[in-house]
Amino acid sequence: MKIFMHYLRRASLDPIGLLIFILLPVALVFLNVEINVATSHEIRGQAVATNVVLMIMLMFQLMSGSYISEYICLDLKGATRWRLLAAPVSLNKYLFSAMFASLFFSLLTGAIVLTLGYFIYDVYMGNIVIIIAAMLLTALFGQFLGIILALLVDKSGTCTAVHLGISWGIFILSGFFGGITLPVVGDVFTTYGTPFSAAIRAVMHSGVGLAVFEGGEFVYASFDNADAILSLGVLAGFVAVTGVAAVIIGRRRPI
Repeated sequence: MKIFMHYLRRASLDPIGLLIFILLPVALVFLNVEINVATSHEIRGQAVATNVVLMIMLMFQLMSGSYISEYICLDLKGATRWRLLAAPVSLNKYLFSAMFASLFFSLLTGAIVLTLGYFIYDVYMGNIVIIIAAMLLTALFGQFLGIILALLVDKSGTCTAVHLGISWGIFILSGFFGGITLPVVGDVFTTYGTPFSAAIRAVMHSGVGLAVFEGGEFVYASFDNADAILSLGVLAGFVAVTGVAAVIIGRRRPI
């Protein structure tokens, strides 16, 4: 519990972290929504705001693992290394306590983005249970990836850069900047092939979807809870694989 509280306080009091994981996503949401909604019908604008808020929220959940990777790198490979190794606590317990503190902070920042989106832009949440599950699993994947990199990479700056590089690679493969169809695998990466695409698919098929007009009325397209649950299952698979990898590396990798 002490390790958890130490890292939670550390994350909460870090001005750079607060700037990147709270103010930056809020600013990006504001800019994207204002630019896209300016030329949209009022109801269509709500759908644009919904998609922007949810995608940026998930995007920062995935990148949040860079936070814990930097902290672990600094602590386990810096001046405090021997004190931590001499402490009466296993390495895995230490790593997972730190990770859950980072996870809690990440989910808190995600909740802030969603809350602001809901009250300022009237964001439509669809199935809130599926959205929360997608947020949690995406953040977990990012945290496990952060632990793996912290154990494998020696320098904290390099560790953070690699995590952010992998995250942006995932965003690109997922079609965040436009659809990608590759030879042999086709559009697998933009559907279920990455944690981000699976999370987005789960959210969009939970009743959020892109907005369309039918019969003069506004409806949310792509409502398919079965597909949303399947996407969550795929995302949970990614989390399980990275979680097992983190445990194995934590046990075998000399610090």
